[in-house]
Amino acid sequence: MSSAATRLLITSVYPEPSMGRLHVYGEGFGTTAPSAVFAGLPVSVVFASDTTLTLAIPFGLLNIPGTYLVSVSRGSLPEENSALGVTVGQQGPKGDKGDKGDKGDPGLKGDKGDKGEAGIKGDSGLKGDKGDKGDKGEPGSAGGGAECPLQSATGYSQDGAVFGGTPSTGGTVSVPALAAGQVLVVRSSVTRGGSAKYLIECRDGVSRVLDVYDYRNY
Repeated sequence: MSSAATRLLITSVYPEPSMGRLHVYGEGFGTTAPSAVFAGLPVSVVFASDTTLTLAIPFGLLNIPGTYLVSVSRGSLPEENSALGVTVGQQGPKGDKGDKGDKGDPGLKGDKGDKGEAGIKGDSGLKGDKGDKGDKGEPGSAGGGAECPLQSATGYSQDGAVFGGTPSTGGTVSVPALAAGQVLVVRSSVTRGGSAKYLIECRDGVSRVLDVYDYRNY
């Protein structure tokens, strides 16, 4: 970039003795080739850009060991001129080892990795041993109420044979004991005014002999 506002500055020089070329690096050289001087002799600029110049060095000067001053100018102002010494033909003494640089800043956090594949299903565990036999349970409590006591009733018809006998009309028969909650009905075709028919009821261990007509209202 050719601009008077940009200061011309040589930052480094690289000699190429076999080609008779001197490469000059820096800034502010401009878009038009500036003038250059090597060891007090004006030299030709064979390539020019704002940051790089290639100079043609005559007489094999780059093969003669020594330190030479190279200068570049694009005008008369101080900021338009720059110079730098260059050693050619021999290697200078090895410099001291530089100090260790400061520790760099931590790098940016990396992206989250992809989700891993599911693991292989594990083998089934071994079957456990059979458990010990449980203790015997306590005996259960007794069932329903106590048996009803033997009962007697009168006025049974011949249908009373259900009780194991054939009582005569108006006779007396013993009813067998009934379990709690049982009900026995003695059937008769005789209506009221003749032989009555009865119902034998047993609940909660208490038996009762009821007239069937009473029972209907019970």
